[in-house]
Amino acid sequence: MDVDTLQKVNRLAKDLLQHGMAGDTDEALRMADSMVSKKKEFTQMTAQIRGTAVAGTTNSEPALVPADPPAASSSSTSSPSALSSDLHTGLKKELDKANDQIEKQRLAIAELQEYMKQVVDELNRLKSSPQKTYIEKEREEPQTKLKKEAPQPHARVGDWKPGDISIEKYFYSGPSKGDR
Repeated sequence: MDVDTLQKVNRLAKDLLQHGMAGDTDEALRMADSMVSKKKEFTQMTAQIRGTAVAGTTNSEPALVPADPPAASSSSTSSPSALSSDLHTGLKKELDKANDQIEKQRLAIAELQEYMKQVVDELNRLKSSPQKTYIEKEREEPQTKLKKEAPQPHARVGDWKPGDISIEKYFYSGPSKGDR
């Protein structure tokens, strides 16, 4: 592994750790190394398809072919047209998957639009024919006359007579309780 590739792997591992995609540094390094090597395989495969040499590879290094296409892995000599057809087949499969997902999403959006239309229709129907609701309250009769209550005299106010308060109630002047 050359210095440039090693730096790429270290930077990618650091980013993987920062974003929480890897639990520890060893796992991050393994993930980064596999990502960088897959990118290298992809560039080598596209260069082979175009018939040009990839920078960094020599004639003594064999070109790496992905394991996905079965025809390319079964034959020891693969021509650019075979790789191109395998690539075309893989791209077609991915395109079909994407089209299926888009169709599912389109149907889901259509269902949501229909539901929203029903909700809006129901809301408009309720707005056009409002139903009156009555809340019954206990009606209090309005005060027609001022009720006059006779004020109750209070003993401290001064509306009392000398017979109301007897000193004998407060001071006992008879024989003491012990003399009897």
